[in-house]
Amino acid sequence: MESDKKMREKLIEDLEKIPRLMADKEELIYTLRQNQDELKLFLRTIELRIGQEVEAEEKDGKKVFSNATKRQIEAEARLSNDEEYQQKIDYFNNQKITVDKHIMELSFLRDRFSAVRAITRILGQ
Repeated sequence: MESDKKMREKLIEDLEKIPRLMADKEELIYTLRQNQDELKLFLRTIELRIGQEVEAEEKDGKKVFSNATKRQIEAEARLSNDEEYQQKIDYFNNQKITVDKHIMELSFLRDRFSAVRAITRILGQ
């Protein structure tokens, strides 16, 4: 009987605690996604700047990169050599992994909460 009482207390504790944990996790995911959006905008700004530089580059009054394919290749080469851009890309990719991890943890919390509620209902009958 003592173990039943402890189990019921644990279930009640989980019913009180898990919703707060879920709310905290949702807030964290929201904040991380906002940061990702800002970082995407920053990266896109760098990409556009470099693309414009490549397109505007001239030698003897002629465009250095005459067609779109050559311009794209050159822009990608410059981006791969841009240290700040590469650091931000790495950070962005790590943030994506972090967000995915938190989404999985939130899913686990939701599943656990559903299970605890179901067990509580069964025990209450």
